[in-house]
Amino acid sequence: MTATTSQITTLAPAEVELGVSNLPRSLTFYRKVLGLTLRSQTEKSAELGTPQRALIVLHALEQPQPPRRSTGLFHLALLLPTRADLGRFIEHLAALGVRLGASDHVVSEAVYLNDPDGHGIEVYRDRPRSEWTWIGGEIEMNTLPLDIEAVVQSASGTKWTGIPADTVMGHIHLKVSDLQTATDFYRSLGFDLMFSGYPGASFLSVGGYHHHLGLNVWQSQGAPAPAENTPALRLAHFSLGANDLAALKRRLNEVGQVADEGADFLAMTDPAGNHLRFSVR
Repeated sequence: MTATTSQITTLAPAEVELGVSNLPRSLTFYRKVLGLTLRSQTEKSAELGTPQRALIVLHALEQPQPPRRSTGLFHLALLLPTRADLGRFIEHLAALGVRLGASDHVVSEAVYLNDPDGHGIEVYRDRPRSEWTWIGGEIEMNTLPLDIEAVVQSASGTKWTGIPADTVMGHIHLKVSDLQTATDFYRSLGFDLMFSGYPGASFLSVGGYHHHLGLNVWQSQGAPAPAENTPALRLAHFSLGANDLAALKRRLNEVGQVADEGADFLAMTDPAGNHLRFSVR
């Protein structure tokens, strides 16, 4: 990996764009189960999120085909403001009869579910940074059983009324075809490797967060990019400031990475075929 002198200091995941096989069905799921606000809609697409920000954009597929083994989205991850919010969400899912997975990752507490097309979704809350620990230059993360009862009790019996207004896209976890190649690519963009303790996975971020980006080959070693008209990731957005976008442009020139460039954005495709857009917000 080529060394560079241009540093990116601040970056955040933004909205995720997904292809879906049945737009009305997906809209019902994202509004009823996740409690997202419908921000805008056309015949073939819909933008959902909070009143403050877009989080997910759905695109209706023409002549949708069944999903195949490929790279793409492993899961998108919505970061709730508090533990009580997560407790209310768990109770809400239970009332709807939605099956979920749950884990304590040491830096965070999380639940997992899938949308009707199988797109993975994580909903989580962070522990305070003062509780994060570092071992051998990497942040400590793990996958432990979640104390669901304690999380639910933190809500003190209050009810879920929809996704909180301050919810953000906490991270995006991608399926890649070769872990080292993908990790090197994102490090060349300015992401720091934060944790490599899970076989077949890397976790990276900018600015010291536990991870803005996850990469794994658990289901996708050597796999191609998603086939046309299959439910899959269309575009992953990241937001950053004007100075950081300029630094990213310099990094790309230094490492010879090709990108589409505008005054306030850069767009590119990673080695696994995942489409990315970095924009000033």
